[in-house]
Amino acid sequence: MRAALTTHGYFYSSNVDCLPQTYIENVYSYAQQLHALPTEQKRHCARPKGTYSGSDVGVDELAYEAGSTASVRAWDYSRTRFPTSGHNYPDVTCSVTGQGFFEFLDDLYERQDILGKALMTGFAEMLDLPPETFAQCFEGHDMGTIRLLRYPPAETPEEAARRQVASYGISPHTDFEAFTLMHQSAAGLQFLKPGGRAWLDAPVKKEEFVVIVGDVLERFTNGVLRATPHRVLQTEWERFSIIRFNAMRPETLIQPLPEFISKSRPARYTPVTMQKHMDTTLTRLERGLGAWEKELETPVERLINYHYPSQYVVQRLRKGQDINIDGHLEEDAWSEVPWLDDFLDLAGPRFDGWKEASRDYARRFTGSSNPTRVKLRWDDAFLYVAAELRSRQEQASVNIHLDRLPQAVWGRTVVNEALRPYFDDDFEVFIDESQSNYFYVEFELNARNASYTTLWSQPQAGLGSVAPGVCCNTTWNGGKGLCDHGVEREGGSWTLEMFAESLRPGTGMISATSNTTEMWVLEIRFPILSRRSSQEAVLLPENSPTVELCHCSVSAQPHGDQHGGLLNSPVSQRLPHVQAEKLHPANGQRFWWATFANALHAPWWSKLTAADTKHPELIKQRCQEEIRGDKQRYGFSQFLLDANNAAPTCYYEAASQNLGGHQYMHNPDVFGYLQFESTPDAASCRNVFWLSRFLLAQLYQAEVQYLMNRNFGNGTYTSNLVQLLNPSVCDISNACNATALQQALDYVNVAIHVDGARSGKCVRYAIPAVQTSNWTGGALL
Repeated sequence: MRAALTTHGYFYSSNVDCLPQTYIENVYSYAQQLHALPTEQKRHCARPKGTYSGSDVGVDELAYEAGSTASVRAWDYSRTRFPTSGHNYPDVTCSVTGQGFFEFLDDLYERQDILGKALMTGFAEMLDLPPETFAQCFEGHDMGTIRLLRYPPAETPEEAARRQVASYGISPHTDFEAFTLMHQSAAGLQFLKPGGRAWLDAPVKKEEFVVIVGDVLERFTNGVLRATPHRVLQTEWERFSIIRFNAMRPETLIQPLPEFISKSRPARYTPVTMQKHMDTTLTRLERGLGAWEKELETPVERLINYHYPSQYVVQRLRKGQDINIDGHLEEDAWSEVPWLDDFLDLAGPRFDGWKEASRDYARRFTGSSNPTRVKLRWDDAFLYVAAELRSRQEQASVNIHLDRLPQAVWGRTVVNEALRPYFDDDFEVFIDESQSNYFYVEFELNARNASYTTLWSQPQAGLGSVAPGVCCNTTWNGGKGLCDHGVEREGGSWTLEMFAESLRPGTGMISATSNTTEMWVLEIRFPILSRRSSQEAVLLPENSPTVELCHCSVSAQPHGDQHGGLLNSPVSQRLPHVQAEKLHPANGQRFWWATFANALHAPWWSKLTAADTKHPELIKQRCQEEIRGDKQRYGFSQFLLDANNAAPTCYYEAASQNLGGHQYMHNPDVFGYLQFESTPDAASCRNVFWLSRFLLAQLYQAEVQYLMNRNFGNGTYTSNLVQLLNPSVCDISNACNATALQQALDYVNVAIHVDGARSGKCVRYAIPAVQTSNWTGGALL
């Protein structure tokens, strides 16, 4: 039980004699009777004078997440929370058992109590506590509740389409009580694993109950057990569920037990009675403020939990498992792993309300508030990526592979094939395997399976921190950054392998797409290691199967035929002190930096003609009109406009990890993480270097802003932290958060040495006794 709860956040309870399958079917039958009552009868029994809630009677589900809406309808029953007199209840006899509302649900309550007491005892024993620790607070009129829930089906194709726009069946939340028993008739329930970012589908099991931890057990254990976040998706099909919240008696004092308090882990929760806990939580929900404000986080935990980037656990393919790259995702290899699906505006928190605006952009352009989701797998030879991208119109004009774009894009006056990738909706992959800001991969794919690849030797347009040499940043100064468009460079002659399987079976990059009226789906197989010359040794893990690796020779020509993988052997295409093979997950590398994105154009974009592209000033005007409309709608715009381009482009870009304020993708300092695992269902484990990486990236942005500001550095850096924390220097538009930076400095000792009075060299940071060289982000240590 403990392993399941700490790694997954839930488990299934089977062989429950007191709740056999036939009895569960009777409960569903009675639930269907109740939910089929005429609206007038349900309105008579609606809250607050009864226990029914639903949009059909104007009593919506409480908003667990402030601002969210839910479609669920519910009949509730509790022995203590809802009095049996003075309220309106349905006069409905179960057609199977002949029992009325109270008799039927009280019998269900009693049966669930048997299982609940057994689980209370089990929770205590798994935590090495006396068996009666929790059960003694449970017996005798606990504040538990039964809910018989119905999620109505979509009755028309139009309603099914709207379901993609609606917020949730029930919004993400944790349950207020000790633990919850759940049974569902159809799919829709999802869980968030402890420490994870990806939502997992809960399987439908007819004879088993799902068990999850609630807030009360979290408080009793001082956070050792964490309440399990869960949600229910909007589905096109009808769905019923049976819920039992298992609580304590009203007078029970909920506070951390002595066994979970120590000097290194002080009590994180203030004492509160069960009654007060429930009252406070429900009051907040009724006011639309979201759920109970927990007191579980220390300041550094709050900092990490709020700012830690997206992270996806990439599971290794099982022995004998294979993925056929065909643009369809029916294989077990895909169905058994979760989605990474929280895509929002790539720039992130530049404005208040940015998350809501992000979802509205996606809804306007695609019909779905969250239209993009991604999965990944790996083996010794390849990284596999799958994605689903919803769209109302697929703007895809390119049908060829491009291994580089022209450097002089900004001098073009018409759109030709070399420029068209700037005009397509696309899916984008950015991977920095060395976690250094150097030699990171950019890959883009459109709905016609046309791709574009580039290996950047340093961040394009100078966003991320690099050293030594020129320090780059996109803090524009009269339209010019410290590194302008002629300074950044690609990493030599490079592209991913594009060989047909018949020519080089099993070794090259392959991609495939499929399209429907609602979405397009893609699969990509990236070679992990590049082709290499015969003189170079191949380092593979011990006892690994034989893998045919690619071979090549290094070309001195700027546009030679050299092909690569995500890891590249030639010195010109990698950090000179790091062997490419050492960064291979099969050789123990656990983390890569990575971010995924979806570029979406406005609906009118797909209607542009070839003639329109000859008049870039008209395109620029339409883009500016789009931005003005956004500012009227939201007070700001998240549209990306490249007005300097003679063939201007504008689009909205959603990313799996926001860039903290920068409105451009090329800042590996703030990419999310890929965590590679060989064990199925491995838990997400946060990267221990992240806090240093986060702090150094912020300091870098502050230093460059300080240098460029005439009222501060005016061409020089500073070693004074107070000056760097000035809001005019550390600003969110430059991906520097002064409040977060100050909080981070409370936990990390930092000293700054400025090497050189002017900007000829980069600022250097030193963290005593921690590290003396930096390939985890920020500037040169």
